[in-house]
Amino acid sequence: MLAQEKGDGWTVGVYPEDRERRLSACSPALAHREQFVLQYRLRYHDGSYHWIIDHGMPVVGLDGEFAGHVGSCYDNEDLKLLPVVILTTSQAEEDILKSYGLHANCYIIKPVDLEQLITVVRNIKDFWLTVVTLPTDGA
Repeated sequence: MLAQEKGDGWTVGVYPEDRERRLSACSPALAHREQFVLQYRLRYHDGSYHWIIDHGMPVVGLDGEFAGHVGSCYDNEDLKLLPVVILTTSQAEEDILKSYGLHANCYIIKPVDLEQLITVVRNIKDFWLTVVTLPTDGA
């Protein structure tokens, strides 16, 4: 079984409808030796599919040369119901669209002024912990 997982063999476990999207999202990062973070469904040992987060990082050897990518995946099933709040300094439309495309629940441009930032963070806390009704059991 381990031999099947070597190289690209593990990719047969990617949910069929996610394969092309996963490949088109990570191929440029691999080619340009950049990090990537992806979400897709992967077959679990019992045959069911779980949403995972796949994080890949380029590795540089002691000689300073690119040595490949190292990655990790973790099961996202328990996390997929958590609200995702993007708090950033970026006002780029591309970043906003990408964040919502990755299912962020809100995109907030961080103020530069410390007092304004504290107010924004308090408002986020009040909204998500007081105003919003969230699931209690993750089901």
